[in-house]
Amino acid sequence: MKFRNIKFKKIAFYFVAVFIALYITSAIVIFQYSKRYSEEKQDMAIVLGASAKFDTPSPVFRERLNHAAYLYKKGIVNFILVTGGRTEHSEIAESYIGKEYLLNIGVDEDDIYCEIHSANTLGNIYFSMTVMQSYGFRNALLVSDPLHMKRSMFLAEEMGLKVKPSPTQTSMYRSRSSKIKFLLSESFFFMAS
Repeated sequence: MKFRNIKFKKIAFYFVAVFIALYITSAIVIFQYSKRYSEEKQDMAIVLGASAKFDTPSPVFRERLNHAAYLYKKGIVNFILVTGGRTEHSEIAESYIGKEYLLNIGVDEDDIYCEIHSANTLGNIYFSMTVMQSYGFRNALLVSDPLHMKRSMFLAEEMGLKVKPSPTQTSMYRSRSSKIKFLLSESFFFMAS
């Protein structure tokens, strides 16, 4: 019985050690990937949702929208696709709130598309792909926060979406503690994807 306990403890120790090693490796990969940035001309910018309350984008969502508007006004993209369905805090789809924000900062209504069905990153990517296919768009810049880009790009590439990373340069995750929390969360979700 004592021998079995020792064997079980060894197996548990190795399992935990492997998990921690994978977790740390994921965090390093995500952090390094967060520095990748493209302004290569593409058909559109896809803005990944980040919640909204009532009729206002969250600060994180707002900075993603600002970055997409920057790419649009610079002529790098001709269209913007805003993602996100309804949230518990709003009767309106997140993407419609994002669209209204973009209209208020000078993006032409005819150049904005909305995806209204998704509730998470996987859904953002999947439904973006269906919108792109429906309208004949071939490629896009993917807009999110730097630490969110690795997992987002991984999911997009797994689905065959032709995208390049263009993370917002004004992320609301600025403090060391907020970056660490976001990195730890992303590392977990990246390992699970």
